[in-house]
Amino acid sequence: MEGLTENNNHFHIVLRPHEAHFDIPTLANEVNESDYLQDFDPNKHKLDLRHDGITRVSHGATHANRVALLVRIIANLYRELGHPEALLLTEDDIKLLQVVALYHDTKRQNDYKDIWEFESRQACERKLMALGIEPKRARAFARLITAAAGEPKGQGMIAVPVKIGGQCIRTGDWIVGDDDGVVVIPQEKAVEVANRAQVVVERENREMAEIDQGSTLGKVSELMRWEQLRKKSDGKVNGKQKSG
Repeated sequence: MEGLTENNNHFHIVLRPHEAHFDIPTLANEVNESDYLQDFDPNKHKLDLRHDGITRVSHGATHANRVALLVRIIANLYRELGHPEALLLTEDDIKLLQVVALYHDTKRQNDYKDIWEFESRQACERKLMALGIEPKRARAFARLITAAAGEPKGQGMIAVPVKIGGQCIRTGDWIVGDDDGVVVIPQEKAVEVANRAQVVVERENREMAEIDQGSTLGKVSELMRWEQLRKKSDGKVNGKQKSG
């Protein structure tokens, strides 16, 4: 599968295997039957979707399926507009987001304030893993289910600071993560941090190359310390010569 990564303001193609080997309409029918077309009251579980009337008026099958359809529409719209985050989305990413949309209200118990997002999130994570998605990736997508979008009769907010895990995140900040964790880089420091990270990568690549040629980490580290001292010394000498 082709994915996009950005390097020095240029996009590069990265290959990774397909993971979303499932059909969204089939999955939608499944979750409709098991959850959205059932009564809120678990003691009145229907025999099938045609048994009695539908009680989930606002947060039932129509709502969940409409959100799943809008995921692709909105993603394609933002792609057409050249939005960098939308351009990074792969087809598998979009399908996984549609699964999240389908499952985001599965465990609701009424049509008012949603206090069951955690249970819906767990159901979504279990389903994603059952579909063969790697656990960490399944958990990352399932955690998109949140009730922080505002009250049903009120308005949500966009482009405002949010606090997650004690960390304040503002619009434009960079979120960088890997298997070891996630860090937030303030927008005004993003270029500086990216440049410093590139220096670290280049240094580590050189260390690995020296070690592969038979050197040791201790010798390589000592050589690099000597080079840094020499550069500082040369800088001071050149500064004196210019001032003289």
